[in-house]
Amino acid sequence: MKKKLLALILSGVLVFSSIGGINTYALDSETETISIEETLESAQETESAQETESVPETESVQETESVQETESVQTTAESLETEGSQETVEPEEEEIPQQTEIHINPVYEGLFSEDSLENAPQENSHSGYTLFAASDYLATEDQLASALRGAMEARSTAVTLYYKTDSPLLSGGGWLGRWVEMAAAETGSPTQGDYLLFNYGGCRISYGGYVQAGIYYYELEFTFAYYTTARQEEVVTQKVNELLAEFNFGSDASDYDKIKRVYAWVCANVTYDYTNLNNSNYTLKYSAYAALINRTSVCQGYALLVYRLLRESGVSVRVIAGTGNGGAHAWNIVGIDGLYYDVDSTWDAGMANYGYFLKSDENFTGHVREAKYSTDAFYGTYPMSDWDYTVREIGTWLIRYSGNGGTGAPTSQVKVLGEDAILSTSVPRKTYRVIYDKNGGGTPSNASKNFSVVFTGWNTRASGDGISYSAGAVYNQNADLNLYAQWKNPTMGTMATTSRTGYNFDGWYTSASGGTRVTANSEIRGSQTLYAHWTPLTYKVTYNANGGTGAPSAQTKSYNVALTLSSTKPTRTYTLTYNAGGGSVSSSRKTVSATFKNWNTQTNGTGTAYNSGGRYTLNSAATLYAQWGNPTAGTLIEPTRFGYLFDGWYTAAKGGTKITSSTTVSGNMTLYAHWTEGFADEVESFVAQLYKVCLNRNPDQAGLSDWASRLKRKEISGVTTAYGFIFSDEFKGKNLCNEDYIEQLYKAFLGRTADPGGRADWVNQLNTGTTREAVFNGFAMSQEFRELCQRYGIEQGNGIAVPRYGTVPTGNCSVCGKEDGVTGFVKRLYKVCLNRNPDAAGLADWTNKLRSHSSSGRSVAYGFIFSREFIDKGYSNSQYVEYLYEAFMGRASDASGKADWLNRMENQGWSREQVFDGFVGSAEFSKICSSYGIVRD
Repeated sequence: MKKKLLALILSGVLVFSSIGGINTYALDSETETISIEETLESAQETESAQETESVPETESVQETESVQETESVQTTAESLETEGSQETVEPEEEEIPQQTEIHINPVYEGLFSEDSLENAPQENSHSGYTLFAASDYLATEDQLASALRGAMEARSTAVTLYYKTDSPLLSGGGWLGRWVEMAAAETGSPTQGDYLLFNYGGCRISYGGYVQAGIYYYELEFTFAYYTTARQEEVVTQKVNELLAEFNFGSDASDYDKIKRVYAWVCANVTYDYTNLNNSNYTLKYSAYAALINRTSVCQGYALLVYRLLRESGVSVRVIAGTGNGGAHAWNIVGIDGLYYDVDSTWDAGMANYGYFLKSDENFTGHVREAKYSTDAFYGTYPMSDWDYTVREIGTWLIRYSGNGGTGAPTSQVKVLGEDAILSTSVPRKTYRVIYDKNGGGTPSNASKNFSVVFTGWNTRASGDGISYSAGAVYNQNADLNLYAQWKNPTMGTMATTSRTGYNFDGWYTSASGGTRVTANSEIRGSQTLYAHWTPLTYKVTYNANGGTGAPSAQTKSYNVALTLSSTKPTRTYTLTYNAGGGSVSSSRKTVSATFKNWNTQTNGTGTAYNSGGRYTLNSAATLYAQWGNPTAGTLIEPTRFGYLFDGWYTAAKGGTKITSSTTVSGNMTLYAHWTEGFADEVESFVAQLYKVCLNRNPDQAGLSDWASRLKRKEISGVTTAYGFIFSDEFKGKNLCNEDYIEQLYKAFLGRTADPGGRADWVNQLNTGTTREAVFNGFAMSQEFRELCQRYGIEQGNGIAVPRYGTVPTGNCSVCGKEDGVTGFVKRLYKVCLNRNPDAAGLADWTNKLRSHSSSGRSVAYGFIFSREFIDKGYSNSQYVEYLYEAFMGRASDASGKADWLNRMENQGWSREQVFDGFVGSAEFSKICSSYGIVRD
């Protein structure tokens, strides 16, 4: 179990270690990025003469050795059965992994590097967590902030807190920054609030724990980096007390008296540390310690010392961060009678007359606050006086002038009892500067123009709805008079002109994009930047299908903006019309599609080419013409004509050019059938038909006569003759796919092309395991072939013997290029199981084994699916089943089938090998093996 907590701070429980640390941060215009590389690794003092004090640990707090379980709740199996009682089960603990977060003090955002915090050694790491007593855990963010505040005040660099919450600490959730900022919030204590905020640069937290019963228990280990050590702060406190005793502020001392005395002491006794200004290794210069003890520091040290002394004296004061004349700077605001005034002891140091003491914001020139100190909420808490603070004598009244946005307001006047006062004849000045931002244009080069605002007099209210006074008027009232300058805004008048290549000028606006348009008559209400607005020139890009149809709609291109051309592609088709020349065809025409290549700026393609979806970058209009790649004729219908051999399609009824499947088509065409006459009868025509269909040639006369005479003498049958051609090596060598094989059977047996319904039925039979020999018999014994044989006067014959494993393709189809089933099966196994294409030797070996029946479909699939390469992929049951579908069936799973296999594996105890054999024995795979002509198992 973890060690007990070593110290109690406020309402929280803390473990402090490494008390003291090197101060490491800066807030000054002249400094570089702050580094704290060694701060979090040691607790060295920042000055060579400082002592290191030890802090003894509390010895009276003993560790808790164990948490005993309650033994009285034990039950036996028998009592559970007889009495129905249940054992009490404690909720299980779930460990929360150790994580680390970095928080940078917002004051030093951009100046402070996270590297040192991220690389700092982590203390008190734990791999397991055990529940502590509930009283040991902080339960609210306020308790955490209070505990952290105490730790930071003690300058503890390592702090451990225990915290419980009903919601997890999400990484990057901003909670760490919120806690630390809450700890450094203003409390009114001289050693807290801004005194802490400007004394730490960042914090790292390592946290982990466990969750039990919906409650998250965390151990939080904070690592801080500070400017000063605990010992240095003790010295500061001692010296502050001595100095306050010297000041001896009595009970009747006003806040003004206290502020004046403290300010005078700091300005007279602290010098600016130019010696160490650029020494990034010496960071003590940023502390109140440096200002008070060493009597030299930079602005932050001045401001922190003023803060500490005035807080100790009971005066309301804050440190303000911002810029001074453009560089990072810090100063104070102080409160007198409910209003606050600016003071800058750094800039008044060593001066006989103060220029930055008890000033209003308006007269506190050169200072700009950070945004957090300029919010309405901040000003609501710390309302600033509109006037510099002035000390008055009895019987006098002040006449104070505010430029109300202008500069050069007269100095305050004193009205004496019984005397009239003549208001100052000096008037303030107010100038608005208008900057013209060309916003991409060529002229003007961000020209500017100054406008003088007209002073119209004074008024007792800034808004002008009070009592008006003119400059030099007489004032005779015995009362303070606050006067605000009144102004009349000018109008723009003649405005700058500008131009931009490729754009039309739309006017001047108050924002680079959007905003309000400003014209010559617009009233100027303050200094501002006006931005030129532009509309780019546009160019029309049109598309011409150039003989095709479906060209995309025209597009508009903007100047210097690349246009993505339409991805829509037009289409172009040519019609081939068949003229059978006395024969018959199954269809009168065929349509072929041209290939869209690209777009071109010229009709004939001699201009600039652009791809569909490409980029058009020219700043000019254009018409783009489709360019076409002419198609080939493709598969042409073969006509039939009794007593004739078809010689091919030609471009003319007589003569002309022969058209084949590879002929390029460049327009609509009529194709004319050419015929060769010369068959003595239908028997010769039948034989010639087999030559043409199966061997792709006309018969030689000797061969034709031999086959025909034997058929006529009934020495051979029509079936025997067809078998000789269809199962010849020459025909089998075509490796026809199932679709083309059926088409050729129609032509060989019946002398016609296939009807769609018949073709689909026969192809389906082949695809589901029927052999080619069996399908051959279907044609050979068909009624249509029987009638043809009777008409020819030949014997029909009987069906052939059907082998167990029929004839199958052994390569790609010579007509359509389709892959044979065995090759496809092996390639599928490579792709599904090994996620790669097969090597040539491996593919040849597997396919040969399958075709020779020396290996079965099961044995080949087993070699892949139970290979080490596939097993090592570690697929889930769901993935395994999905891959079996793809490997065996060549398809994705169906939902019900997959669910059934998974149920067998996960609920019925089936092994993966049993499921594998289930796929092997399935009817679907059995038919696939038959269609491939291979042994299943």
